[in-house]
Amino acid sequence: MESKKFLDVLIRDYMSVLNSGDYADVILRIGDDEHFKEFRAHSIVLRTRSPYFRTALSDRWAQKQDNVIIYEKPNILPEAFEVILKYIYSGVLDLKIHDVKVILNILVACKELCLLELFEYMQDYLLKNMSEAMQHNFSLVQNITSQHNNTFPKLKRFAKKIIDHNPHWRKLTYGMPSSNGESLIHLLYQ
Repeated sequence: MESKKFLDVLIRDYMSVLNSGDYADVILRIGDDEHFKEFRAHSIVLRTRSPYFRTALSDRWAQKQDNVIIYEKPNILPEAFEVILKYIYSGVLDLKIHDVKVILNILVACKELCLLELFEYMQDYLLKNMSEAMQHNFSLVQNITSQHNNTFPKLKRFAKKIIDHNPHWRKLTYGMPSSNGESLIHLLYQ
């Protein structure tokens, strides 16, 4: 017996449901007060694809209004979450039009949302395709590695390599208070 895969049709249908908002039972308020966006989604899809949402949207934790779960996530950029939400529904990741700041935010969000396969891919993608952009945004890379300590080992090695090959590393950390520069050295060489 022969089998045929119709993954493109499946992806199209799931994306159609996401884009239309039909049957959505979750409103995700993403971003902070100054820059936020609401996304309508389906708890069954979110729970199936993300261990984080499996817990966060459970009856024990979720807040409901009129049978709709209202979930707020102020520490993720809406642009980053939109990419992640499309990935959750389709399994397709589109990074072509995003700058390194958004992509770094996607990386942090992937770790927090327990999307581990995407988290590993994102680190490799950044190092392979955006190393120059990360050098130009070195203070952002440093902030991420220091705030999350050992969460991003590949980025930490990248930052250490930049400092090892550039004796004038303080130029790379321009605008960073000297205490952050000192903590950077401690972080990278511990």
